[in-house]
Amino acid sequence: MNGWLVTITDVHGNVIEMELPPEFSNAQAIANAVMRYSNHADADIASIEIQKMGGGGVQFVSSKK
Repeated sequence: MNGWLVTITDVHGNVIEMELPPEFSNAQAIANAVMRYSNHADADIASIEIQKMGGGGVQFVSSKK
């Protein structure tokens, strides 16, 4: 499976995982999608981890305080 696995953790310790298709070509596009999600969910995000599925390791890690 190609694509991206996005793990969002909010300040309360809730974890949300999203799978995004490989059409999202870079971490910035994925971060934009995640921020759109967080605006809709009114989430207070503590951290975002983005991994490329099928190998490649962590592409982008962001912390928001």
